[in-house]
Amino acid sequence: IRRLFHSDLMLADKGLGEMPPSPFVAGGATTFLTWVSSVAPDAVGAIPRYLTGVWSTRPDVRIKMPEAVDGDLRRLRSWSTGPGGAEDPNIALLGWRTEGDGRFGLVRTIADTSQHGVNVVGYLSAELGVGEAARLATSALRTAGVDVATVALGRTISRQSHQFQVDARQEFDTVLVGVNADQMRNTVEDLGSSFFAGRYRIGQWFWELEQFPRAFAPAFALVDEVWAASTFVRDAIAAQAPERVAVVHQPLPFNVPIVDAKLTRSAFGLPDGFMFLFCFDMMSEIERKNPAGLLQAYREAFSPTDGSILVLKTMNGRRNDEGLERLKWLSSGRADIVIIDDTYDPVRAASLMNVADSYVSLHRSEGLGLTMAEAMLLGKPVIATGYSGNTDFMTTETSHLVRYERGVVTRSGGPYAQGSLWAEPDLGHAASLMQCAVNDPATTRRMAERGRNHLLNHFTPERCGRLMRERLEQHWSDRR
Repeated sequence: IRRLFHSDLMLADKGLGEMPPSPFVAGGATTFLTWVSSVAPDAVGAIPRYLTGVWSTRPDVRIKMPEAVDGDLRRLRSWSTGPGGAEDPNIALLGWRTEGDGRFGLVRTIADTSQHGVNVVGYLSAELGVGEAARLATSALRTAGVDVATVALGRTISRQSHQFQVDARQEFDTVLVGVNADQMRNTVEDLGSSFFAGRYRIGQWFWELEQFPRAFAPAFALVDEVWAASTFVRDAIAAQAPERVAVVHQPLPFNVPIVDAKLTRSAFGLPDGFMFLFCFDMMSEIERKNPAGLLQAYREAFSPTDGSILVLKTMNGRRNDEGLERLKWLSSGRADIVIIDDTYDPVRAASLMNVADSYVSLHRSEGLGLTMAEAMLLGKPVIATGYSGNTDFMTTETSHLVRYERGVVTRSGGPYAQGSLWAEPDLGHAASLMQCAVNDPATTRRMAERGRNHLLNHFTPERCGRLMRERLEQHWSDRR
């Protein structure tokens, strides 16, 4: 930026350009930041001034984001606020300057707040659970006939390759912010306070433990209402919410995953045999997901020659190489345990689930448990800890629920406060249920069919969208 300033200053001295604004005069900070966020007259494409140095010295960035030269800065914006900022503190220093968003095609319209409808804000192109939750909410609202516009955020290091059509009209009186409480402040900064002015603000939040952190309390000042996708999450948030903020259980729909029938076991390099599957992101807290407990239960239930296999499908292992290596060590000597660390597109991920015989999650806690619901919709018997968000859609009639005792988070619990409560699944009971799935296929098949029917009847876009619409109409009626 100093070099750019010097260059423009020299040109201005020669009468060949405008004098760059000084940040050291009254009001200069604002004009200076606007200047560094703008595009130089002689710039190639539409790269903002403060990123031109990065652009000129990083061939990997130029190769991966060639569309930025033509003015499409969405991926450059996502990179600079995510992995770019993580790699380079000089990029993180400014993040993404919202002063230039209008110039770069990132629409920031002040709302006509007289028109009923919902602007859904979220990680709509990201491959992570909170992004999928925002997509599901969008689907439910549209199915219920609610007018919806969408705003895609990019401040995440998760891969953003999910195909989603963004409609950035942003013209409605309500905004549903599909990010968790700890990211609310960043979202307001990214979109600007004018985006939220005059709008009713709903946060669609998730949390995985019974105790909602007091450190998240400032986020309540940024919303008028919170939607929780499970009663477990609702109860945790409601216990900390101020009286003026309503916390409402708004279930999300579960869609039957789209699969490619041509992708058989051999396409994944997997052998025949009764296949148990567990899918998780290595960027999630591994102690909460508890794959080590699943490995222990499986090894207790089956020997290497019993003809069954356990597949752990992970992603983002390179961001938690220590955790991935630990899982490999725990599964060493067992050819019947397979670990796949790769990022699949939604169809390939669903197709892997489709070739499994049973899905297992021995989690210590879940806010919702989306992969369990997806497995049930594919007709798979699901074995899971009978605790937390998944019990909204799983019962002893529709799934194998694993007994548990109350446990506490230890030092290895990552972001969760030491001493917080969660579940310790009974691994011996889990092992017996896994054996039951193999040895009594008829009973297991009937249970799986009941589970699929339950989700198809109670967690549809129509039903969930109707509940959302009724809540919104109540609010809109109160505002008249």
